[in-house]
Amino acid sequence: ARTALDSLHAKLSAFEAGWLDGESSLDDYMSLLKTLRAGLVEPSVANPKQTRQTPLVNAGYAARLSSMTLALERWISYVVENSAGSNGHRPAINIVSVGC
Repeated sequence: ARTALDSLHAKLSAFEAGWLDGESSLDDYMSLLKTLRAGLVEPSVANPKQTRQTPLVNAGYAARLSSMTLALERWISYVVENSAGSNGHRPAINIVSVGC
């Protein structure tokens, strides 16, 4: 459980520190994570100033998110471009998160 909370804090810290600005698709996700944090941790721990990560951790999380997003987008493009059937239908793609 502690690892999950550490991950939650790292995600929110990078977002709140501005490392993930411009990622509008993350707004709803981060809002959900803030709600989860409020319900999972003690009020004193839910204070973002107390759970803020170091700039290096924030940068590392942002870099990991960006690289995984790029890899996924390229893979999806490759699959779609190389798997379209003769009828023009796009293949169904399933993505399984393994905690990255």
